[in-house]
Amino acid sequence: MILVPTRELALQISEVFWEIRPDSSEVRVVPIYGGSPKDLQKDSMKQGCQVLVATPGRLIDFIWEGMIHFETVKIVILDEADRMFEMGFIEDIKFILSCLQHKVQFGLFSATMPGPIQQIAEQHVPDPFYIRLEKLVSDKPKITQKCYKVAVREKFKALLKVIKHKKMSTLIFCKTRGEADRLARLLKQSGYLAEAIHGGKEQVHRNFVLRKFRQGELSILVATDLASRGLDIDDVALVVNYDVPREPEDYIHRLGRTARAGKTGEALTFVTPLEQKSITRIEKILGEKLAFTGI
Repeated sequence: MILVPTRELALQISEVFWEIRPDSSEVRVVPIYGGSPKDLQKDSMKQGCQVLVATPGRLIDFIWEGMIHFETVKIVILDEADRMFEMGFIEDIKFILSCLQHKVQFGLFSATMPGPIQQIAEQHVPDPFYIRLEKLVSDKPKITQKCYKVAVREKFKALLKVIKHKKMSTLIFCKTRGEADRLARLLKQSGYLAEAIHGGKEQVHRNFVLRKFRQGELSILVATDLASRGLDIDDVALVVNYDVPREPEDYIHRLGRTARAGKTGEALTFVTPLEQKSITRIEKILGEKLAFTGI
């Protein structure tokens, strides 16, 4: 049983399981998540499965409906645990784990370790073993980072200017859903193949847009931080921080969408006067100054 914060990550993990399993394997993988018809997911679960990938809310729905048999669960994994904490799933996770009345192999994956997440680890793993991997900034030599000082009203004009000659797969991050929609609309009006993805979109639409972006049918994907964690999108050459992220850690996660698998990438950040303090916090985490350049 794998718990994840978002629908996209549930689907992605399920797809990876299908790809890595032996051809002769009869392992069934079932993703369950909100925003999709329950009946179809129920039908899949009734056929039985060896791997269940779930978002907390939909899993709890099925627990109350008697669809989940915890006595058969042998391995439990929490992926993007800190993200689930940030999204308010902590009580849901505690409830789900309380349903386990026997020992399981427990794995927790997290970019950071906030107190509530650490408490969960210590409560469900009597003698936890911690593995700390190098931070994403270890990849920074492969990512060219540039910052541009801009006024809020000049930001879109500046964006058009810097991407005009960059014919590459581009992921643009905004703070809010409304801004993501507005920016995607303006980019389409300017002749770019662009779409927006965020938590306010229907799941079918989100899947459709992601598939088009992965297949190269879209050159620009505009997203909120929904897409900065966990999603594995190949060949993103350029990441644009149209808005500086609220949390400095999210800057690193956003950059992690490019320069994957040994490739190189580029990251551009637009900084308004009010966002300068956020840049200072990001620089503190990076341990270096970001380069500012003219447009």
